[in-house]
This record gives sequence, C-alpha cells and structure tokens, in this order.
Amino acid sequence: MYILEFCWGVIENEDGEILLQKRGDKKAWGFPGGALELGESTEEAMIREIKEETGLSVKADRLIGVYTKYFDEYPNGDIAQCIVSVFNAR
Repeated sequence: MYILEFCWGVIENEDGEILLQKRGDKKAWGFPGGALELGESTEEAMIREIKEETGLSVKADRLIGVYTKYFDEYPNGDIAQCIVSVFNAR
C-alpha cells in the first residue's frame, strides 16, 4: 500500500457550472488536478496540474478542504491511501 498526495481544483464558470475531466485510466469523471512533485506546495501542484491537463492558467482562491480517508485501487492492482487537497480555483 502507498500513501499519495493529490491536489484538485474546483473551477466554476459564470453560470455556476463546474469543470470536470474524464480520467483515462478509469473512465471516471473528476476534478482536474494530480499528484504533487517533490518540493511543491499543494497550491503549486494544483496550478501546474490544471495547466498541464486543461491548458487553463488558474490561481487558488481558497482551500476547500483536505481529505485523508480516501483509498483508491489502480488498474495494475496497487492500492493507495490518498491525501487530497481541494482548492477553489479561478
């Protein structure tokens, strides 16, 4: 089992719609974001990951929450406990 840290951004447009992306590995919908790289803050990782995945340049508006009791199983069978920081991004 692994412990992984991720950051997601909740991006809402002027109509109140929230941007989701479809994951390639599981074909599931989720918030754009991804894993931290060594030396990054959670905010820096969220900004970088959203730029990589969507092409959007965002800023963190506020931290929505940190979620720690979340487990994920990957297609190769690996299981990880995920620590997820979720930001409101604009």
